[in-house]
Amino acid sequence: MELVNAKMYPNRYLGENKKTRHGYPYLGAELKATRFDGLEFFDEVVALYRKGNGDLTLTEAQETERLSENAFAVGVIPYEWIEFVDVRGDEFSYRAQFFTNFSGPGKSPYKYIRYYRKSDTYHEGSDPADMQWVSLELG
Repeated sequence: MELVNAKMYPNRYLGENKKTRHGYPYLGAELKATRFDGLEFFDEVVALYRKGNGDLTLTEAQETERLSENAFAVGVIPYEWIEFVDVRGDEFSYRAQFFTNFSGPGKSPYKYIRYYRKSDTYHEGSDPADMQWVSLELG
């Protein structure tokens, strides 16, 4: 998918994708799920650490242990921030485009970020696809 900054379209969309005071002209993302508070998009993969007390964190420190699994940063875009969806895309990207307001922290398209990891108990074929991800409680 492509998240297009509605405020910058079409003036900056076809130019360089550099961040300005209005955010980036567009970002790539993968749709994770629809929720009551908006659409969830996979944004990035981040390292996951365990503190000495067992809590999980995204911050590396002397007393943390790097885990072999990663966390997935998932951004939530409220429905009211989405102005238009073009499922066909355009002649440049050939992927669905979500024209949205980049009104989140740091002029991001996301109101907030949640973190997930793969579930240890997911059964492919019998569980709903969204159950393969478990929300993380970070300490």
